[in-house]
Amino acid sequence: MTPYLEAAIAAIQPLSPTERHQLLQILIQCDSSATQTELRTLSTQFWQGTPNPN
Repeated sequence: MTPYLEAAIAAIQPLSPTERHQLLQILIQCDSSATQTELRTLSTQFWQGTPNPN
């Protein structure tokens, strides 16, 4: 994981669940090239706090 991504993850930690959901929706809309499976996996990782290995 890059330092930039680590900083981004640290920055969202204080967000409320509603704010995290809104952010996730924005990211999903911006990345329309991702498959539904990829999005589900990323969403699960996000909400469980699992780092993305990419």
